[in-house]
Amino acid sequence: MSLNDFNTLIKKLENTMGLNSVEHESGYCCIEVDNGLIFHFQYQEARDSLYLFCEVGNIPQTGAESYCQELLAANLAGAQSGCGTFALEQETMTVLLTLEIPLVAINASCFRKRLDGMALHAERHQGMLFKETPPDSLSCCIAEAE
Repeated sequence: MSLNDFNTLIKKLENTMGLNSVEHESGYCCIEVDNGLIFHFQYQEARDSLYLFCEVGNIPQTGAESYCQELLAANLAGAQSGCGTFALEQETMTVLLTLEIPLVAINASCFRKRLDGMALHAERHQGMLFKETPPDSLSCCIAEAE
């Protein structure tokens, strides 16, 4: 895949979702989806892959250790299902959900399903961070996004 293919993929995603991205000619763009999540997409030329991430939320100071334990446990489920890996930006205590997808055989439909699965995973963990969802009910299942 090339930068041109990346731009085409992003345009197809925008068209199917009725969204507008902020820039994408440079191999980077961000798109806000219905639920307010902002996804950042970056073309990785050296690996011919798409790196994407979204901000899930900030970990509260009270109970930070237990939140981090839950997120580490969730990484196992995310790795097995392809929903992404949680990371922590330590300075701001911001939780990110990240995913890198090889672009060898990806198409717009597959990309949309992966994005939907990732959004579901992020939303569930936003619920955990904001006490809307008990941690033990969180799991990621890409099939739910299909």
